[in-house]
Amino acid sequence: MDSGRPEHALLLLGARRQLSAEESAEFSNLIAEPLDWRLLLQMADRHRILALLYASLEREGCLNRVPPPVLESLCAAVRLRVARSMALNGELARILETFEKLGIPAMPCKGPAVAMAAYGSISFRSFCDLDILVPESHLSLGSEALSALGYRPALRFTAEQERSYVENECAIQFRNESGLVVELHWRFCERNASVDLPVAAFWHRATRIALPGYEASTLATEDLLLYLCVHGAKHCWERIEWITCLAELIRVSPSLNWPAVLQRAESLGILRLLDLGLYLAQSMGAQLPGPAAGCLESDSAARRLATRVHADLFATPSGQSHYQLRASRYLFMMRSRERWADRARILFFSAIRPPHPEANEWMQLPPKLAFLHRIFRPVRLLTEYSVVAWRHYVR
Repeated sequence: MDSGRPEHALLLLGARRQLSAEESAEFSNLIAEPLDWRLLLQMADRHRILALLYASLEREGCLNRVPPPVLESLCAAVRLRVARSMALNGELARILETFEKLGIPAMPCKGPAVAMAAYGSISFRSFCDLDILVPESHLSLGSEALSALGYRPALRFTAEQERSYVENECAIQFRNESGLVVELHWRFCERNASVDLPVAAFWHRATRIALPGYEASTLATEDLLLYLCVHGAKHCWERIEWITCLAELIRVSPSLNWPAVLQRAESLGILRLLDLGLYLAQSMGAQLPGPAAGCLESDSAARRLATRVHADLFATPSGQSHYQLRASRYLFMMRSRERWADRARILFFSAIRPPHPEANEWMQLPPKLAFLHRIFRPVRLLTEYSVVAWRHYVR
């Protein structure tokens, strides 16, 4: 991976849990260079790898080569984030215990569970909210349980808006008085992402994982790998930690059933999403077995997407407009799919997606006429993106 500045190269090596002898020597040489430590810490914080960077500095015996004020700031930031992660883990235990008493099946789908699966410790993964998967049939009960625990939904719905939201989105956000956020999921992706991960099958294959102080259900390793690839691509893999997490999950799972992973990805139409994730994981040191490595050789589109991700990791803000950024994300979504039918569904469901309950649409319609948004929204989007295309690309 071409990292450009020495700070970037140091972060990419520092995000890994293991280094080869050659990489260890490179890490040591980079520490000896004149570094912009302020930039280094800012980028590590942005990519959520402060704890991983500190662990690498300690493992490689380089803590004494970090300027004392920088080391003090790094230690303070790591302590703060680890303390928050531990507090969130405790709150997750409280919520899951309540759900269990009420007979609500629940599974943490990111946060502490993923940290333990990939790193064996929640301290290496920085997270600021909790994501909990429940069956759609238990969504109302889960919402009521969170309300009893002091959480309030971030959005207010009419009955029609709620039905439409559940049909098209994947999670509802709740907050308590302390500002802690819990997202209650009933599927893994929004409808317009055109990724239909089989929630029922994932529930059936779920296993148990030991978290600090309790146990919880978690995705089977093969399903978690697919989910991490889908989630990373959904956000254009904009954080190094997401790539490191995937690489670590592969490293600590030598018995991973790769034929099952590849078969499921192909049947779901997300083989390119998987290939993209594996390309990126390889760049962070993941060793892929024959079946997975062979699959990458024929996917040049995934390789081009990985090159773009690498270029964007440390790119400075471009000053693009809101609609330019959204258009770029939609292009990324479509290029990361191998089936034209899925690309068409991304466009179709994005065009008819109901307005967000707090969005300012061109016009407010009474509930009985809400279906007209499926006509007005495509017209509005076509107008807005045509203006963007004219201003920034044609003219």
